Amino acid sequence: MSNLQSQAPWHLPILTIDLRKRRLRLYKHILRLLGDPDYVQFLVNPEKRIFAVRQGNEKETDSQKIYWTILKDNRQCCEFYSKNLVEKLQILFSDRDDERTYRIVGKYNKLRNSVVFDLHDSEPITNEPEAIDSSCNMNQNTKVQCTN
Repeated sequence: MSNLQSQAPWHLPILTIDLRKRRLRLYKHILRLLGDPDYVQFLVNPEKRIFAVRQGNEKETDSQKIYWTILKDNRQCCEFYSKNLVEKLQILFSDRDDERTYRIVGKYNKLRNSVVFDLHDSEPITNEPEAIDSSCNMNQNTKVQCTN
């Protein structure tokens, strides 16, 4: 078990980035902090190695829709697949192992209504069962998946 997992209770905003599958996994607590939005937006600051998630809207072309009908109470997260975004994030990691999954604990910024993740604080979790064996249910009409 990783040290981060033992230090990071699930009530904290947690993000995982799976470099092999080009997948971002947002845990539901992030969405709750952002006010259960219908859309989220991903922002990257490569100079500071910061990744942020904030509430988006339908009119912003880079916003990603949250399919709440799929994300039921027993689901813990939703997944987004984006080769371009994950490749941008991958070059910001000091250890660029294409086979790894990284977990990052973020901080909620109330003033900006966003969750900020410092990529310096990422921890590889590839050997943990949750990173290897994910039981996902996919909505075939979207790129978003929900996970138990």
